[in-house]
Amino acid sequence: MAGIAAAFKLPDSVSDETVLSRLGKMAAKLANRGQCGADLLVFMEKTGTTRYRSNCLPSKYIPIEQSEYSITISHPASVGLAHIHSHTPVKSDPSNVQPRSNSEFNHNEKNTFISISLNGALANGHDLKDELQKHGILPRGNDDAEIFMRFVELICRRDYWKFGEPINYKKVFREIDLRIDGAVSALLLDGHGNLVAYRNQGGIRPLDFMTTTDKFILFASENGAFIDFDGEYEEVLPSHIKVIDAQTGLLTDHFVGDEKHPATLCAFESIYIGNLETKNKNQCHESTRYKIGSELSELVPQKIGYGPHREKIIISSMPDTGRPYADGLFSQLSKKDPENYERAEVVRLNLSQRTLISDAHQRKSLINQKYQVIDVRVSGRMIVIVDEALIRADTSKDVTQKLIDAGASGVHWMIGSPPIIAPNYYGVGIQHMEELAFWKIWRRLPDHIRQCGLSLQNMDPSMIRIIEQEIALFIKADSVTYLPLRSLIAVLPGADDCNDLSPFTLRMPTQSGLRMAARNFHKIVVEKTV
Repeated sequence: MAGIAAAFKLPDSVSDETVLSRLGKMAAKLANRGQCGADLLVFMEKTGTTRYRSNCLPSKYIPIEQSEYSITISHPASVGLAHIHSHTPVKSDPSNVQPRSNSEFNHNEKNTFISISLNGALANGHDLKDELQKHGILPRGNDDAEIFMRFVELICRRDYWKFGEPINYKKVFREIDLRIDGAVSALLLDGHGNLVAYRNQGGIRPLDFMTTTDKFILFASENGAFIDFDGEYEEVLPSHIKVIDAQTGLLTDHFVGDEKHPATLCAFESIYIGNLETKNKNQCHESTRYKIGSELSELVPQKIGYGPHREKIIISSMPDTGRPYADGLFSQLSKKDPENYERAEVVRLNLSQRTLISDAHQRKSLINQKYQVIDVRVSGRMIVIVDEALIRADTSKDVTQKLIDAGASGVHWMIGSPPIIAPNYYGVGIQHMEELAFWKIWRRLPDHIRQCGLSLQNMDPSMIRIIEQEIALFIKADSVTYLPLRSLIAVLPGADDCNDLSPFTLRMPTQSGLRMAARNFHKIVVEKTV
């Protein structure tokens, strides 16, 4: 999970704004995708190629490296890439930071420079790494950004650079699109200043572009990054590339796939990752999340009961992504029963870093530091916490205990998605079923209950109720309530036809993902029951 952006200032632009400034504004809108700062690689006519860094967003970018190489452009232009990080860059290994450049791997030959920003993941990254090694290319690790870049480099060197020929990016990315399996959107800058934007088949990771009225061409992981600019935006379609010719500023579109696929956006984009202002099929994520909260309102009385309470029940959210869910829930509850509910926040953030992607020890430490209870509101009150997902239960367990310690009389969790039962091989950082709260609980159940109604596509409601009860006991909450899958599908733009619902069904969108998920499912379910 990351954010990527690019800006190209057209030769006939008369804007006073720089590429650096424009990238900084877009990166700030993409902060929800990373929250660990951003790196920019910018070429400007007067200063050459410079890398800039910000360790938090939004903030000022500091130049950290002036490169020895320069991009060859025959007349004034400026262009740059941005990458918004979900991991803190390792100071001892700057080559592990995007935008990733092949000059970092001693390939600083004239006109063979490429740099990429990648969002998503390669489900068949190990296979591609093995293929690179057969050609004498030894990637340093299993980092998908490096593997993707080196694969592009391999094709360019094989077919173009050694002959001194201009690169035909349509052919390069046709080979890429046919060979990779995963969910990827990528931006590439070459040594001539040409910019290429690519979205692989399936379209699980979004990529949008805009031509502004002041003559910039912009690309970003989501269209919410364009809110501050005037112009028309569109999405880059699956298995398509957009190429900007550095000499002319001409933007061309090319289909590079074997067959056309409709965009099937990962459901996490709408319910968790994306900026609230970003739109999917003309419905902003904030509206989608508000509607999900409204759907949850039908389930609250089943867990808390009807009738008056001694004090109003507090409807609160997990900051900051849970706010529209809680707003939608409270709106519906207060219409039906205005005397029993109060909308107030009882949890605040001490740091902004994401806790979804990190190792287990680091994640628990971050969670403990991150959340603080506003205890003046809590003592003696019943609290309903609304969150977009319950993945591992680490955060909900920590927050529940803090609320109880602060004097809450009861804690109920309303979850704006169905149980997450699947790993994610496409850039969200959930690699194994064993780490998911659903399967942790499932494995503890008696044999006769485990096998009752375990149909992942249409799970028996009684099984979900058992899981809810057991997770509530595990995190020491009064109740946990999941949104039914049918309710989520009803509010997502495009329903199930345009959304990847694999987190809730285990129906992976690619062949490599299906094979890995099947192995993981066999290990945790079949081997457990043998």
